[in-house]
Amino acid sequence: MADSGSRTPHMLVITFPAIGHINPQLKLAHHLLAAGLTLTFMLTPKNLKPLLSLHSCEKIRTLVLPLPDTPGLPPGVENLAEVPGVHLAWLFVQAYANLSALIRCWVESHPYSPMAIMSDIFFSVEAGRLAGCLRIKLIGFSPQNALCVRGFWVRPKAAKVNSAIVSS
Repeated sequence: MADSGSRTPHMLVITFPAIGHINPQLKLAHHLLAAGLTLTFMLTPKNLKPLLSLHSCEKIRTLVLPLPDTPGLPPGVENLAEVPGVHLAWLFVQAYANLSALIRCWVESHPYSPMAIMSDIFFSVEAGRLAGCLRIKLIGFSPQNALCVRGFWVRPKAAKVNSAIVSS
């Protein structure tokens, strides 16, 4: 799939449209662009303007796809901030995951296919399937620091606390 010519490496970046995820990924993208990589950002129409306000159109490419209508989500939702309640966030993640067939068609028909996908941690399962089908690398991105991520898998030991009664 990937072009093996003399072009600069090309990576598809799939962001999670939430401020706490987009901003750190854009900071990393800034360094990748400065190193000479070509980046294509997959995003929805409403998330295009914030991206372009941070980087010039010449430096980045975009793959703008409409978020599919998803039962249970209000029409037009394209950012986690627009989801009316955290209990619906999983529907939002699923709606984004449903874009993988369109992304695959784009990659397969693109004359300068990406050599890798950098995906937010929330899309790592679907992006992993997609990268496997396309036979390209997957780079996972998490905005959390290493200690936080470690906490997902390692259960901390209980600390002994001396109890005391304090009277006023």
